[in-house]
Amino acid sequence: MVISSDPTNQAHLEKGPGYVIDTSALIRLDPYYPDIFPSLWQGLEGLITEGRLVAPYEVFIEIGDKHDDPWIRWVKKHKTMFIDKKDLITKAKLIQHWHPGLTKKDDPRTNADYFVIALAQYMGGGWAVVTDEGRRNKQLKIPNVCEELKIPCFDIYKFFKKCNWRY
Repeated sequence: MVISSDPTNQAHLEKGPGYVIDTSALIRLDPYYPDIFPSLWQGLEGLITEGRLVAPYEVFIEIGDKHDDPWIRWVKKHKTMFIDKKDLITKAKLIQHWHPGLTKKDDPRTNADYFVIALAQYMGGGWAVVTDEGRRNKQLKIPNVCEELKIPCFDIYKFFKKCNWRY
C-alpha cells in the first residue's frame, strides 16, 4: 500500500480498496474505550496508516468538540485520516443537487454526508462507506444514496466483520 507523502494532508491512495467513514460511525466507536478494546484501536490505526480508512475533512468539522473523552482525543490524534480535497466540492454539490433531502438544509454541521459519498466516489471502485445511519423509506439517508450510486455501504459491525476483527 503506497500513499503519497503530501504535507498538506492531501493524501490519495494509489491502489487498493478502503473505507470512508462517516461521523455517525466514528461516534459509534465512542463506547469502545481504547484501554478496554486496545486491539480494535490498533486495527483502526493500522488501516489509517495504510491509507485504507479515511474521511472527508468535513467529518472532522462535524465532530468538533462534541465529546471530551478518550474517543475524541483519539480522533484529534489521527487528524491525518481526514482528507481535504478541493476536487470533492464538485462531486458533493452534484450529489446534493440530486439528493437535496440528505441533510438538514440550514444546518452546516450536517453537510459531511455529501462529502462522505463524494470521497468514496473519488477514491474509486472497491471503496465503501461506513455509517451508522440505517436505510429509511421516507427519509433519505447515506445508505439510500450509496445504493443508488452503487457504492458499497454498511454499518460499523459489518465493517468489523469485513476486517475479520474478533474481540
